[in-house]
Amino acid sequence: LNVIDMLLIQLKDNDWSSHFQKCSIKDCVDSALQEYCFRSNERELITVLGVKDFIIIGNKNLVVHIIFNLLRNALTVIRTENKGTITIWTTERDHELCLHFSDNAKGISDLDLPYI
Repeated sequence: LNVIDMLLIQLKDNDWSSHFQKCSIKDCVDSALQEYCFRSNERELITVLGVKDFIIIGNKNLVVHIIFNLLRNALTVIRTENKGTITIWTTERDHELCLHFSDNAKGISDLDLPYI
């Protein structure tokens, strides 16, 4: 449903700013974790550490889709490597609020790192 909603937004018009609104980052994370189609035992690989809520200006469906992509990519590597976990948390520093998503399965090669 998330993908369908995004496609409908794209077909509707090219004025993306009209689709941006205030949304809760915690709500986006919670929705992604509730709606993602986990394979057996995959949800147990994810730890959410104190996601402090903050408001962003964006599109909830798109943010949830980004989290879906991060989950899919990390879980694919975890399955391939047969090891790893995912951690999601937030930080605040110098009035900067950040959502962090990390996995410890394989890592990014040193050659690819500058492009990310």
